[in-house]
Amino acid sequence: MKSPVYLLLFLLVLSPAIAYAASQTISVETNSSSYEKGSVITISGLITNYDESDPNEVYEIALKIIAPNNNIVTIDQIKPNSGGTYSTSINTDGANWKLSGDYTIMVNYAAQTASTTFTFIIPEVEAAEAEVEAAEAEAEAEAEAEAAEKCGEGTHLEDGSCVLDETVSVETIQDSSTSSAQTVSTWIYSITFPALIAFVIAIFLYLISRASRRKTA
Repeated sequence: MKSPVYLLLFLLVLSPAIAYAASQTISVETNSSSYEKGSVITISGLITNYDESDPNEVYEIALKIIAPNNNIVTIDQIKPNSGGTYSTSINTDGANWKLSGDYTIMVNYAAQTASTTFTFIIPEVEAAEAEVEAAEAEAEAEAEAEAAEKCGEGTHLEDGSCVLDETVSVETIQDSSTSSAQTVSTWIYSITFPALIAFVIAIFLYLISRASRRKTA
C-alpha cells in the first residue's frame, strides 16, 4: 500500500517542475516584414517563465536564418537578458545574402522553438549591375583566352601583347649561341682540314721532285 503513496508524493513534488517546463515558451519577431540588401535586421523575442536563479536551467538561444534555397546564411548564439528577453542585429551586406525571397528565422531555447519569416529584396539596379559585371568579366576572360591562343607556344599574353616566356627566351638564346658556335666550328673545320691535306700533298710532291733532281744530277 505504501508504493502508491510514495508515487503520489513523488508526482506532487515533480509536478511544479513539469508545469514550469510546459509553460515555458520562446517567441521571435523582427522590426520589419521586409528588408533590402545591405540593411540591418533586428531580431528580438521573449522567453516566458525565465528564471536565471538556477545556472543549470539557463541556456543560450540558438538562432539561424535560412534562405529561400534552404541554405543557412547566418548562425548565432544569444544570451537572454535577466527578464528573459533577447535581441540581436544581423547585417545583410554579406556574400551569403544573394537571393531575393522569403527567409525564415528559427530560434531554439532548450526544448522550445519558434520561427518567423521576412521578405528579402535585392534592388533591381544592383542585380542588373551584378549581371553586367559578370557578363563583362566573362567576355574579358574569353577575349584573353582567344588572344592567348593566338600568341602560340612559348609565349603568353601580357598587357594585350604576346611576349616570350622567360624560360623559353633564355633557352632560345642559349640554343642560338650553341648553334652559332657549332656553325663556326664546322666552318673552320671544313676549311682547315682540306688546307692541311693540300699542304701535306704539296710537301710530299716537293720532296719527290727534289729527290728526282738529285738522281738526275
